[in-house]
Amino acid sequence: MFPSNASNKQSSELEAVKLSVQSIGLDETRQKFQNHWRTVSDADLDWLADARCTSLRLPIGYFTLGPSFCSKTPFAPYATVYTDAWSSVKDLIYRARARGIGTLIDLHALPGGANCGEHSGTNSGKAELWNNAANLALATRCLEFLAREVTSMDCIVGLQIVNEADWDSAGMYKWYESAISAIGCIDASIPIYISDGWNSSKALDYTSKKNCLSSPGPSNPVIVDTHFYWAFTDDDKAKSPQQITSEVWSKLCELDGRDGSVVDRGAFQVVVGEYSCVMTEDSWAKGGCSRDTLIRDFGAAQSARYQSRSGGSFFWTYAMDWMPGGEWGFRAQTASGAITPPANLTLSADGVRVRLSNAQARRDAKMAEGVGSHCGYWDRTAPGGYFEHWRFENGWKVGWADAAAFFEARVAVRVPGGAGGDKIGCLDVWVRKRIIESGMQGKFLWEYEQGMRQGISSFYEGKDGEDDFRKNYGDYFIDGIVVGAEAGVLYSRAHSEVTTTEVTEITVMIRFLLWRKSFGHTDVHIDRSESCAYSLSCFNTFEQKREDMATDRTYGEVMDVVTRTYSIIEHFEEQIRERRDKLFATRDKPGLWDKGGTLTVDDVATRLISLHRSGVLWEGLMVPYAALPDCREFLGGRAPNASKDESRRLMVFLLRRLIADTF
Repeated sequence: MFPSNASNKQSSELEAVKLSVQSIGLDETRQKFQNHWRTVSDADLDWLADARCTSLRLPIGYFTLGPSFCSKTPFAPYATVYTDAWSSVKDLIYRARARGIGTLIDLHALPGGANCGEHSGTNSGKAELWNNAANLALATRCLEFLAREVTSMDCIVGLQIVNEADWDSAGMYKWYESAISAIGCIDASIPIYISDGWNSSKALDYTSKKNCLSSPGPSNPVIVDTHFYWAFTDDDKAKSPQQITSEVWSKLCELDGRDGSVVDRGAFQVVVGEYSCVMTEDSWAKGGCSRDTLIRDFGAAQSARYQSRSGGSFFWTYAMDWMPGGEWGFRAQTASGAITPPANLTLSADGVRVRLSNAQARRDAKMAEGVGSHCGYWDRTAPGGYFEHWRFENGWKVGWADAAAFFEARVAVRVPGGAGGDKIGCLDVWVRKRIIESGMQGKFLWEYEQGMRQGISSFYEGKDGEDDFRKNYGDYFIDGIVVGAEAGVLYSRAHSEVTTTEVTEITVMIRFLLWRKSFGHTDVHIDRSESCAYSLSCFNTFEQKREDMATDRTYGEVMDVVTRTYSIIEHFEEQIRERRDKLFATRDKPGLWDKGGTLTVDDVATRLISLHRSGVLWEGLMVPYAALPDCREFLGGRAPNASKDESRRLMVFLLRRLIADTF
């Protein structure tokens, strides 16, 4: 798009069109740009559909909307170049829709610029949107035009009204208020995406007021757009790839304690509008191993975190002149396996139908269990109190039906594509929508919301056998990683008749991520009749590491050490709990940790793939508690007795599920 005589300081849309007009004239430039807007081919869209993309974030500028929006702006001399720009955008949107892909229209370049970057349309180096009434008015007019256009388009994910606003831009939230109001007067159902201005917490505080249920009349749901990069600051340069990858798991923690209860707090929703697999060369140099391996680890962590905690994520980018683009290229990173789609979207059409059939077969039993548990809990908690449990049951039915409708949409051809099972992405926003549509109000509205959320989660439960496995066999070990527990201990012993005199030093290490505590014990022991070879291995849920120790002790003293070890774990449990939220940002509420089940099969599969560079999971790495009867009581497992053959069948079953859901 840029003539060969463009300098490094001429990198914006304005400079591209200006230089082109100077070189080949207005008419030829218009044809050149029109050809460029159609360079996203049907083959490109087919590839995106095969890669299981469900939506595109499509950046446009105010000038894209046509000549009338270029008047009195730097683009005025070149306005006719953009005569057919918007029709080209709509053509792309409809071609994507034909493949089951929705579009988030991102008004990326605003008049004057929401930031100082070239992606605001010019190389001015200034953010002149916020302090200019004419620019703000034109930006609002652009959004009103888009709102009228997309009202009749069923493939629009939403409107993003600004991209990467500068930190603490003066008047930003005031303009958000007026722009959202203007859009709402045209169509109050369109989801609105706002830039967090690099301050997600403040943006979420704003959306809590917009997404609360007390707002009079219908109002557009507002979603926060945030971006994650580790490639631009000196602080990033100082970090190793491993440090950066570990930071991924702390992102989106601003949602903790906010989302999950629309009735109480309003809807909180964040999408990751931009991310990549790029790091600085300084960081790569600190990696200590293959760059390809580090990239895959980084991409796997981002895929897992954003899919589990955000309402959606968009990789930057698919198409540029210099693609495939290395770590900037979505196509390249997908091909390498660094970026992976959610497992549910990789299901075949038959796989979706089977899971849907299985889910519907257990629907009534699940509902009876959920409703009964809810009623029983509150009747025990507040005996004789007044409740409206019928709301919970109604909500449960709506939630289950919605989850099923999303899951079967592609197979039922309500959405083109024919394969893959969709999940409800922006859950808080969807729950808010359903509550408003129900017309319900009053002090027991919370029961309807809780029922709906449980109906949705109940539909997904057991889809891959994990819940049934846990119910029957309890927690399980995978390659030294304790799934559903924070720390585990294995021990073995062997008896012999010996006489020994020894000085024994025992150290037990309790580890939780980077935090650790140790217990030391030293004594002198003389035994003339019996000894017991004792080995103790402490496993950690989140690290592929173990601490071992061995000593010769009598059986009674071995059990004493076991008791001591168990008491140490109990002693540190409270300290671990206090550090839990700071050290590891789990997607579950803190209270759920005490019940076990902190990681899902998908989470574990992602971690194992990053730990085992070959990407192969051997069944020998997987040992359920049922296969460890000697340790079951000490480890606190809930598994019933099981034969070795049964345990082996369980390992093979779980292995197949991991591979199927991950690859």
